[in-house]
Amino acid sequence: MSWDVFHSPGAGLGARAIHDSIIEEHPDVAQGFVDAMYRGRIWSNRNPVEAQNLMAAVLGLEEGSVLALIQDENKNIDPEYIKLWMDLGEKVGVLRPGEVTAEEIYTNAFVPKDIPESDNTLHWDGLVHNDYGQ
Repeated sequence: MSWDVFHSPGAGLGARAIHDSIIEEHPDVAQGFVDAMYRGRIWSNRNPVEAQNLMAAVLGLEEGSVLALIQDENKNIDPEYIKLWMDLGEKVGVLRPGEVTAEEIYTNAFVPKDIPESDNTLHWDGLVHNDYGQ
C-alpha cells in the first residue's frame, strides 16, 4: 500500500484536474466541483458503511465487498503531499529532477466552502440514481 511507502495522508492522494480554460471561463463550475468533492469526502467519512454499499451498488458488486477509506478532511491542498509523489516520480524516472514544481500543478484558489450541518444526517436511499448502477 502507498501508506507503507509514505506514512502520510499524502499516500492516498487522489488527484482531480480541471483545465485552466474551464477555470477561467467558468470559475463557478470549478468551485462547485471542488465543493461537491469535499462534501463527498466528509459524507463518506461520517457514513463509511453507506459509502461502501453505495460504491458496491454503483460498481455492480456485492454489498460488503468494497472498503471505504478515511478521506483527508483538510480543505487546502498540502504541497508536501504532492511533493511526496513528485519525488517518487523522479526516483522512478517519470519526472526529471526539477522539471515541475508542486506549485505549478495545484491551486488553493478554490478552497471548499463549509458544508451544511445537514450533510451529516443525509442517508443513501439504497438506489443508484445514474446510468452506471442497477
